[in-house]
This record gives sequence, C-alpha cells and structure tokens, in this order.
Amino acid sequence: MKRAALYSRVSTLEQANNGYSLSAQKEQLENYANAMGYKIVDQYSDGGHSGGNIKRPAMQRLINDVNQSKVDIVIVVKLDRLSRNQRNTLYLIEEVFHKNKVGFISLQESFDTTTSFGRAMVGIISTFAQLERDTITERLFMGRVERAKNGLYSGHPNVPTGYDYEDDRLYPNDDSKLVKEIFERFADGESAYSIYSDLAKRYPHKIYGANMITAILDNPIYIGKVTFDGETYNGIHEPIIDDKTFNVVKNRRSNLSDKYRVDRTKRASLLARKLYCGRCGKTLILQRHYSKYDGKFKRSEYHYGYYVCNGKRPNHYKKTGVKCTEPNKKVEDINDIIFDKINALNFNHAKNIVRKVKKDTTQEKLIALDKQENRLMDLYQLGSIDLEEIDTRLKSINKQRAELNEAKQPDRNDVKILETLKSLQSVDVRTLPFKEQCDIVDTLIDRITVKDDDMTIDFNF
Repeated sequence: MKRAALYSRVSTLEQANNGYSLSAQKEQLENYANAMGYKIVDQYSDGGHSGGNIKRPAMQRLINDVNQSKVDIVIVVKLDRLSRNQRNTLYLIEEVFHKNKVGFISLQESFDTTTSFGRAMVGIISTFAQLERDTITERLFMGRVERAKNGLYSGHPNVPTGYDYEDDRLYPNDDSKLVKEIFERFADGESAYSIYSDLAKRYPHKIYGANMITAILDNPIYIGKVTFDGETYNGIHEPIIDDKTFNVVKNRRSNLSDKYRVDRTKRASLLARKLYCGRCGKTLILQRHYSKYDGKFKRSEYHYGYYVCNGKRPNHYKKTGVKCTEPNKKVEDINDIIFDKINALNFNHAKNIVRKVKKDTTQEKLIALDKQENRLMDLYQLGSIDLEEIDTRLKSINKQRAELNEAKQPDRNDVKILETLKSLQSVDVRTLPFKEQCDIVDTLIDRITVKDDDMTIDFNF
C-alpha cells in the first residue's frame, strides 16, 4: 500500500473562497486517497502562505519527510497549490520527489508523475504558468508607457510637491507657490542649501531635506512634462514653472556641477574621502601646519599635517552641540600604515576573493529578486496591490536583475583591482608619484575607519 502525503495551501485572501479553502482541499484529497487505496501518512497544510516560494512550514516538513523516505506519493488538488513559480515546481518534482522515487499527483490537472507523460505535462503547465506571469509584467510595463505617451502621470502614490492627484490627473495646490519660490530664488543666484535653510524654518513640515530642493529643481514635471523609462513626454497637467525659468535653473545646475566636479588628481590628501571617524562617523580631513617666521605664517613652507575629524570643527559641533573627542592623526603615520597594508597585499589571494565574492553575492541577490517578484505577483493576483504600484516595483526589480546579470561577466573594476595588485608585486607604493598613489588607494580601498589607535580598512575585494 502506497503511503500518501496530502498537501494543501491557501493564501490569506483565498481562505474565503470555498474552492480553495483548506477544509475543501483536505476533503478532496482524503476522498481521492481513500478511493485509490492509499495510506494517508499525514496532512501537510500551509494556511496564509504565498505560493511564490517554498519557505513554508508544512512544505518544509513535507520535503524533510520525503528525503527521509516516509512518503511514496504526494497529492495536491491543483498544481499551483504546490507552487506558483515554474522553477520551484520543477525543483520539487525533479530534485525532491523524483529523486527520492516519490510520485506526484495533481487532481485538477489529471496527471501523475510516476509516468513519463505526467512528468512532461508538469513541465508544460509550469511553463505556461510562468508565461502568464511574464505576460502580466510586460503588459503592466506597456500600460505605463502608454499612459506616459498620453501625458498621464504614473508615479502615484508618490505625488510631486505642488500637486494633488485626483481622478487620474495632477492639479496644482497651495504648495505650488512654494515650488515657484524655490525656482525663482535659485534662478536669481541663491544656493540650493541657502533656500533649504530658510524654507525649513518657515515650513518645517513640508521641507524635509536639502536634497528635496535639488529634486524639485531637476524635475520636468513642473513645466508640464511626464517621464517614464528614461523618456520625456508632454503632460496634460497644468505646469507650475515656465520653460524660460526652468532652462535658467537647468543651465545653472549644470554649470555648478562642472565647477564642483571632483578632480582626484588635485585633491588635498592621499586619503581624501576615504578616512572616517569610528567615534562619530564623520570624515577626517587634512589640516595643514606651516612654518612660522617673525610672527607670520609662510604658507609656501609646509611643515606637517594632521587628519582631523570633521566632528571637531566649529561649523559641525555648533549645530549639534556635541564635539567629537577623537584625537588628531598625524598624516605621515596614517599614510605609512596604509602603504604597509597595500605593499603586503597578495595578488593571487585577492584574485580568488574577487571572483568568489562576485559570484556569491550576485547569485544571492538574483535569488532575492526572484522572491520579491513572486511575492508581488501573488499580491497582484489576490488584489492586495494596485496596478501602478506593482508596475513601479517590478520595473525596479527588472532593472536590478539586468544589472546583476551584466555583473556576472568580469567587472571592469575587478579587472582594474587585479591589474593594480599585479603591478605592485615588486614596487613600494611610497616610491610612486602622489597621483599614482591616489589612484591605487581609490582602486583598492573603499573606506578606512579609525578610532584611537585602531584602524579598520575595507578593501574593494
């Protein structure tokens, strides 16, 4: 007599549906098992669990019992009770059930994997289930594109400052005056931070960060445009800012970016933007000391320097009222430690780390994205999430997946790291020009944290 495991599952909202309730499934499964003369080993029921993954209590117990040869056949009412993900379905059938010589029967699809035809049918049905999910994703994306082409805003519930979202349209509200003030003041030459400092005092519940000011200044929504997937279209909503003002702001923003773009060949110190305080978290900057003659500093005669925590500088601690107590670090001492650490790096060891970390982290992230997508699709099919919200989140997931798939190939940063390490095998970094030292530090080191006499170096591999 075959030993049968009866598996049932419902998502939270499905418990109200008679056809998928746990009790209805259990009754069907028991009737079938008794009619076929099977011995029921146990009822494995997951109530309120998504079918997008197999990390469910009863499913894990079932897998464990199958691996321990306690079951001869697994029976479900419908294939999607097992899983709604093609890969998970095939994994359970091929790698868990079939591998342990355990059959699988789905009542509604009428197939049995103890036969070759039944196994083929599982693959076909799972493929079409996956196709349906992919089609939904594609249809959602195309719907967003069409909305943008028709001039409709698709970012709801994230409504831009200065607008209300009603009846599928954007309408200017009282905060539009605030938006106009931001654009006009910036166009007149005021800095974004100065505007933020003033408005944050006047409107503390509306202005929540300096980045909010620049985000408003860069958003074409205010001249009647809508954007989606990198494309800009004419919107049907009323603009708040005229094109002339927007272009003045855009040109000034561009010029400021060019002016303050970091030139790493002319930076003040070797560890600029790399050195952080382990006590307060702020960066350490170079503070120079010059030789003194006749009561005056002669700036051309550099004497020595210290790395000083920004948390000790008046313009920082006067805002918070807390002054960092981290001791100053002599530049030569810190740089010498870094040079020693770099000189001691092993090329072959670093090469293996780069490859392993790249492979492991990429695979983990891809699996996590698959799980996110499965959960979203389950929520959509259950009506727990609206069309626009799932479209936005799926677009983000697909973008991340594409970036990770590209990252499977040798990364240019990894190649540069290995080439740099290889070139240093017989070279003392101290003997190299300052520009080359800076390039090496930037390539190999992500962050350096110092606290008293302790130092932690986070390498890029």
